[in-house]
Amino acid sequence: MVKGINFVKLKDVGDLAENAAVYSQAGADELVFLDITATLEKRKTLLDAVQKTVERISVPLTVGGGIGSCQAIDDC
Repeated sequence: MVKGINFVKLKDVGDLAENAAVYSQAGADELVFLDITATLEKRKTLLDAVQKTVERISVPLTVGGGIGSCQAIDDC
């Protein structure tokens, strides 16, 4: 999980699943993961982080970035 402005000077701000659990418990009605560097780095989305997150939250999770095929969606 990173924080930045205009996708530059990105700063690591912690674990995705841990932060998602905090937002979920605080009353968020949906969470969104957008992997802003997956396409540039030619890699798939962060499936491990997604799986760990859905085990800890009780709200819908939308995932974007690094999804280049229907098979990639099925893998999620």
